[in-house]
Amino acid sequence: MEVELWKTIGEDMHLTKKRGGIPAHFGYNIRPINDHCHHFKAEEWKNWSLRYSPIYFEGVLPEPYYSEYVSLVRAVIKATSYTISPDNIKYVRITFPQSSHLYLYN
Repeated sequence: MEVELWKTIGEDMHLTKKRGGIPAHFGYNIRPINDHCHHFKAEEWKNWSLRYSPIYFEGVLPEPYYSEYVSLVRAVIKATSYTISPDNIKYVRITFPQSSHLYLYN
């Protein structure tokens, strides 16, 4: 992705925080990714990857990459849950191999 796009995403994140941020129910606001990604802690990377990036990448990543990315995010959320059902295990086993070919071979 272009540097300007990262700047735009970071500016939007800054404006969101300036306007009062996201409701506490959804977690805390992370620092804008364009200025602070080099200083993110694990929790901020987790929030960026699993909560924010699907929102900011919509309309930016072309298909099929966006849909596959969102499927991968869903699989990671299911795989890292405190409990995992047999259906979620099946979803993760199917999704990881399907998603990986888009990132490893392109």
